[in-house]
Amino acid sequence: MNYCLAFSNRVEDEMLRLTELECESRGCAYEDLSAEDDDRLYEQALQNMVDADEGKTWAEGNIRMGEIILLIDCDTRVPIDCLLYGALEMYESPEVAILQHGSGVMQVAHNIFENGITYFTDIVYTAIKYGVGTGDVAPFVGHNAFLRWKAIQSVAFVDPSDKVTKWWSDSHVSEDFDISLRVQMAGMVCRLATYHNGGFQEGVSLTVYDELNRWEKYAYGCNELVFHPFYKWPYKGPVTRLFLRFLWSNMPVTSKVSILAYIFTYYAIAAGMLLTLVNYILVGLFFQDLDQFYTPSWGIWVSLLVVFNGVASIATSMTRHRLKEKSFWVAILEACKWLPFLLLFFGGISINCAKALLCHAFSVNIEWASTSKELGPTGIYIGLNKMMHRFKWTFLICIVIAAGMMYMAFGAPWGWTIAPGKFSAGTYAIVPLAVQVSCAFALPLFLGLT
Repeated sequence: MNYCLAFSNRVEDEMLRLTELECESRGCAYEDLSAEDDDRLYEQALQNMVDADEGKTWAEGNIRMGEIILLIDCDTRVPIDCLLYGALEMYESPEVAILQHGSGVMQVAHNIFENGITYFTDIVYTAIKYGVGTGDVAPFVGHNAFLRWKAIQSVAFVDPSDKVTKWWSDSHVSEDFDISLRVQMAGMVCRLATYHNGGFQEGVSLTVYDELNRWEKYAYGCNELVFHPFYKWPYKGPVTRLFLRFLWSNMPVTSKVSILAYIFTYYAIAAGMLLTLVNYILVGLFFQDLDQFYTPSWGIWVSLLVVFNGVASIATSMTRHRLKEKSFWVAILEACKWLPFLLLFFGGISINCAKALLCHAFSVNIEWASTSKELGPTGIYIGLNKMMHRFKWTFLICIVIAAGMMYMAFGAPWGWTIAPGKFSAGTYAIVPLAVQVSCAFALPLFLGLT
């Protein structure tokens, strides 16, 4: 994208030069040139730049950038008259740099996993609409958005790696989040629009593999924005310059809190398995020695069950009812229907998010394929082979932890056992870790074999 945008700007500069020469030779003003003159000068400017690149660039047609850019995915459906409404709002609100539209879902396979992710996507956009409507900062999710080209140009930067001016970051996986931070730190606005009522329809992940790729990519991208890899810490420090600029920028404090909450959600998910394992050892073996300040995982787990799965389901259903998306009872039944799916999915992705964070921290190369737009070959043997290839290390980690728990319950020396009992805190140690291990192990078995 950076290369094409830079080439387009070069063509614009060349066309401006040719236009000035044309006006000078004819003794006229720019307004005196006809549309045919503009077309001829553009074609000449394009050909001059293609020739100057000596085969590095292929280009044809009109590649000039307009004042407003509509950014969509290849599998997106757009509503009628969206260009008219987008241009009107950008004209009426010159302070807006990014106009993000709320999205609906375009389903393809209609299998259990796609239906579950469709429900999750719908409630996420409901939460975003409610949050932004009450004063929260609008997100930029990287598609279904109008971008003001002048605003994007105003936050361009020179990449220190190759000394080239760029608009989108080549060094960040979450380049949309990066550019959103830059335009907001520059004093411009990201706005959310919902007046198309889900007319922008996006595809969602069809398989658990694609969805895990997305979560790994988001976690990796957030870590890129906040921390340097370990090898850069001695001479650059742990925290990136972009993140420090964000913290000390003149953005509203509420916006900073919202963005920080989003970023550190991935750290909380990634730390789930490790912290629960540490809690298992501390509570199981040293419960009497723990300071009262320490909150065991048992209490956190119970509160999560009550708040996020109980109260949040009711609150979300009430919100959807008040927003006239669903009636309350239909919404609550839908929430109960997909609650086991979401419990299993979010209970099982801790290892994957931790892997992404560690890969960035230790500069381990990691790649993600683009999201599949249609289901590939299916079958029990194909599914099992793919599942074992993708989750072999997850299975190994879960089996090792489960075997260790069995040993600590039945085979450890007296005084070192972690088992349920009348005078033991074993239950409080075992249950949270058992839930984490069970979800991580069961996730590919129940959601991967579609």
